[in-house]
Amino acid sequence: MADNRTVTNIRLLNADERVRSIAVMLSGNPPSDAAVATARELVGG
Repeated sequence: MADNRTVTNIRLLNADERVRSIAVMLSGNPPSDAAVATARELVGG
């Protein structure tokens, strides 16, 4: 928090970053190979 405000930053992820982010949500950091494969299927890549 800065000066009693919440600050959020966002940015677009490229395809590989999307896969990795989903894989981390599925299995933790670092993501397992199985989670990466599943994430790739989920995004259609």
